[in-house]
Amino acid sequence: MYFLYDNDDLVYIGQGWNCLLRIAEHTRKDSDKVFTHWSFHPVPNELERKALEKELRAKLKPKFNRI
Repeated sequence: MYFLYDNDDLVYIGQGWNCLLRIAEHTRKDSDKVFTHWSFHPVPNELERKALEKELRAKLKPKFNRI
């Protein structure tokens, strides 16, 4: 899982098999996501990763995630 931040604010939570590639996609000029830094947290089990992503999105409500 990866997390995008704009200064101290969490603005996006995502996941994928290649998080670095996904983060790079968010830097394209047609992306609406503005962020200053990111972090990565490995969750090897896909079912756990999807459940955790859904839970964190619902709880933290990052502004660029759609629920």
